[in-house]
Amino acid sequence: METQNRFEFDRLPFSAFEEYMLLDDSHAYPMDSVRLLHFSGRLEHEAVEKALKGVWERQPLLRSHAVRRGRRLEWAPSTELPEIIWKNADSTPDALNASGFPSMRPIDLFQETGCRVYVVESERENWMKILFQFHHSVSDGLGEMQILGDFVTLYAIAAGLIPPETQLRPLDFSKLPLTRRVGWSLASYFRNYFHSTRTTRALLFGRSNPLIPHTPKPRTEPTGPYPFLQSLPLTQDETRQYVQKAKKLGVTVNDLLLRDFFRTIDQWRVQEKKDFPKGATRVMVPMSIRGPQHDGLPSVNIVSSVFLDRKKREMAGDPQKLLEGIHREMEWVKRHDQKYVFVLALHIGRKLGGFLSWSLKSRRCRSTGVLSNLGRVMGLAPVPRNEDGTIQLGTSRLEFIDAAPPIRSQTMISFSALTYANALRLCLRYDQNFLTTADAESFLAAFYRNLNEKA
Repeated sequence: METQNRFEFDRLPFSAFEEYMLLDDSHAYPMDSVRLLHFSGRLEHEAVEKALKGVWERQPLLRSHAVRRGRRLEWAPSTELPEIIWKNADSTPDALNASGFPSMRPIDLFQETGCRVYVVESERENWMKILFQFHHSVSDGLGEMQILGDFVTLYAIAAGLIPPETQLRPLDFSKLPLTRRVGWSLASYFRNYFHSTRTTRALLFGRSNPLIPHTPKPRTEPTGPYPFLQSLPLTQDETRQYVQKAKKLGVTVNDLLLRDFFRTIDQWRVQEKKDFPKGATRVMVPMSIRGPQHDGLPSVNIVSSVFLDRKKREMAGDPQKLLEGIHREMEWVKRHDQKYVFVLALHIGRKLGGFLSWSLKSRRCRSTGVLSNLGRVMGLAPVPRNEDGTIQLGTSRLEFIDAAPPIRSQTMISFSALTYANALRLCLRYDQNFLTTADAESFLAAFYRNLNEKA
């Protein structure tokens, strides 16, 4: 379990993406992502705390907070470790909100570390939910899933379920400064920007429609209890059929999910009589920019995003043409390294004084929704498993994982797609100020119908 080349820092400059996530944080729309582990059966409290302390030890940014040095943002080690909040659902009726999640409070990265953990259990119903709340400046989605893999492994060690000498993913802390660098020349940037999609170029000046017409909350207004999520679980057979459908059509699963996401947005708007006759619908697609040089890094943000725009006529038209267009655009993105354009634009934006901060305070809709595909998760954790692939920790079984990126002003919905134990699960996080539980359920029902169409 030893880490290599331990790197302790007094100060570490924020990367451009980390600064973007912190500047986009607000009281009304906290910039945090969530990861929920749902166990049937309850874990041992002492082993949970020991495992979490092991996670903090392995992740320097989880035990750090933000400080300002002039106009520059930096990470500094905190004197406090991330908070662990225990709740008993049997004695505390409001331990979970209406969507079954522990109610969180925002993370103030200038006052506390960028992670908090909520543990809610029911002795009467024999379950435990462990919710990891991450400020998105701390880590990207793939890094957060690696943290969860470390947690279940360290728990299994602490509970005596696997040998104490079991090795976790090796870490090299000396590589942390690598994430502060762009690694591209200006010529490379402009060459790839020239090839960038119309949507990427339009980000600064173009407009897109939110999911429904509404007036977003002011940034300074408190968010209230949150988060609210609903999930759409597919069976292993349904997942296998969906993967086979993508192969038959000659596209990736992500292409197919994007097509079905666009169609669902259009159909749901029509169903709810909240349609936009004009304008674009824009989906933000996070994309990893990890390379071999990042192997062994602790969890950080090594991610960018691309943006896809579609008009009403495209979403409501021929599903096959919509899919072909998405596939072509995503292939173009990969061929011309478009995933780098957004993060490099952030670097340029923060060099222009307060331009990045000013642009993020705009009340324009930057994207209608987010679709983040985390792929297969927990597959490498060296822990006991059942025949169906689910993790078994003593008498406790990890039934499912829910995960979702943040929502922001005018971006009312965000999806995570993840595959655990060979079953795909789509997790919808929504703006509870304007969307109800019934809205989320009807949206997921429409999504499910699209997932199961033959073409």
